[in-house]
Amino acid sequence: MTYACMSEAELALWREGAVEAGRRMGYTAQRPCTDCPIWFATERRAEGCCNGTPGPRPGPTRRSPDVPLMGRGRPYATEEERIAARRKTWRESKRRGRPA
Repeated sequence: MTYACMSEAELALWREGAVEAGRRMGYTAQRPCTDCPIWFATERRAEGCCNGTPGPRPGPTRRSPDVPLMGRGRPYATEEERIAARRKTWRESKRRGRPA
């Protein structure tokens, strides 16, 4: 796909930057629109130079009940499992001498 807001040279430069950022962050954007700020897209649309949608592609969000928050809790099958995990955490923190 070609992007109206970029020349071929700019697109090649963006791809190099996306690959480098992917090495550092563990995620590579698949299209420049993912990195595009909404204000920039709005300006470019006014000039007739934007044929994409800024931001990530639609998909599951962090607020979706099917997608757990990264680094936060884990879904447990039952309330008893949740309580058992909390007790285990409490015991571990006491054993280490740290507050839970």
